[in-house]
Amino acid sequence: MGRKRRTSVHNVLQKDYNVIPYSEAWYNAFSRPERTGIWFVYGKPTNGKTAFTMQLTHELARIGMNVVYFSYEEGTGLTFQNSIRRFNWQDVQRNILIEDINDRFISFAKIDKWLESNRRVKVMVIDSIQRWDMKKKDISKLQQIAQTKLIVIISHVKDNGHPDGSVANELLRIASLKIWVEGFRAESKGRLYGPLKHYIIWPEGASTYYANNI
Repeated sequence: MGRKRRTSVHNVLQKDYNVIPYSEAWYNAFSRPERTGIWFVYGKPTNGKTAFTMQLTHELARIGMNVVYFSYEEGTGLTFQNSIRRFNWQDVQRNILIEDINDRFISFAKIDKWLESNRRVKVMVIDSIQRWDMKKKDISKLQQIAQTKLIVIISHVKDNGHPDGSVANELLRIASLKIWVEGFRAESKGRLYGPLKHYIIWPEGASTYYANNI
């Protein structure tokens, strides 16, 4: 059993946190989250999960965080190239690495080893958890990694809106930032959110979607 630590209200209030200095649109959605932890992005197909995460990657790279993007779903094909141009990754390319994984599934051990040899990377984006051969026993190790790095995980969901797979469900439970994507809008579903509580991924698409679904 771990050692219990006792502190005071004063000590907690005096503690400083290393937070992300988001620009206005991102702050309005998600406030100022810490630079480490696990973020979980989930939603149904064709609602904007990957587009949102690529915009998030640009924002994190813009403020100087080194990001690795594990592109399992799209690889580095033409659609991914078009998305890079659309979301202006070329403007922040010195802070972004792209790992194109050809394997149908990638083991947790392989990614852990990759991070060990690339310690300058501060953010890891996984697209998607369903292509990551991760077991529940690996989650504690991932939490250790998340003490010093930010891990952003994209997940598919079932028809009922729950993440697809037991590992994905557990990661949603422990995530410090839970982001539901629907109708090209990303909404904070956890304890941390900004004044608007959501981020618009594609204004025209979001306007059309919510005009037809209210």
